[in-house]
Amino acid sequence: MLLDTANTTGNDILQTIQNVNLDNINQDVSKLWEAAIPLAKSIASAILLFIVGLIAIRIIRKALRKAFDKNQKLDKTVKTFTLSSIDIALKIVLLLSVVATLGVEITSIIAIFGAASFAVGLALQGSLENFAGGVMLLIFKPFKVGDFIEVGEYKGTVHSMTIIATKLDTLDNKRIIIPNSKTSSSTLINYSTNERRRVEITIGVDYESDIQKVRSVIMDVINSNERIYSDPAPIVGVVELADSSINFTVKVWVDKEIYYETLIYLNEEIKMALDKNEIEIPYPHVTIVNK
Repeated sequence: MLLDTANTTGNDILQTIQNVNLDNINQDVSKLWEAAIPLAKSIASAILLFIVGLIAIRIIRKALRKAFDKNQKLDKTVKTFTLSSIDIALKIVLLLSVVATLGVEITSIIAIFGAASFAVGLALQGSLENFAGGVMLLIFKPFKVGDFIEVGEYKGTVHSMTIIATKLDTLDNKRIIIPNSKTSSSTLINYSTNERRRVEITIGVDYESDIQKVRSVIMDVINSNERIYSDPAPIVGVVELADSSINFTVKVWVDKEIYYETLIYLNEEIKMALDKNEIEIPYPHVTIVNK
């Protein structure tokens, strides 16, 4: 009898424990589910906002590009710089909006950003200098997209300018990316600012050559090219009495678009004209003496 009573009591206790555990588990699951639903909604909303935001930014960027392209008076350099700045600003706003959708306080983010701005500024000092350099280039406008410029040891046609760097295309079609800080602080030569450029070459002839005849031959070559300007007048004259040659300087004015074409033309045509008139261009000779 006592054994049966003990077994019954034990079963009742075990049943009670199981019921309590089941109740606790059900309550925990219910709480987790109640917490998960809002979190899932927030995550889904944040993902949807991020996707829609990227699409909206792309649409805005295209609309601005079309608006800029219609405005022919707006410099292309300003266009690329402005589009790059707006694109970054919109993405920052989108990122903050997505974080806010997840329930994070924007004021907290701004406070953290403010506290970390000094450290970030030091870490991104070069980028900030490049941005400041880009702003200076926009203000003073030493060049525009399409100009042929020289920055330090680099030469090329300006392809675009972003908030960080200036992109050049070289004559052999290489892309050079120069930080704006260097572009704004280096000596910059713009070969496209003025409509005309002066082509200068030096020709050496033998000391026994007739100076007047040499000048006449070179002038005939210049006058045969209609694209060389007569005003300002071409200059042909003796510039140096060198060790083994009389050096003539040749200076003519042409449109900037045909500078290199004219440079090649003059070198080739003057050489052939001098050869035709039996005017020698001296070159180093080596004399070997046999003993």
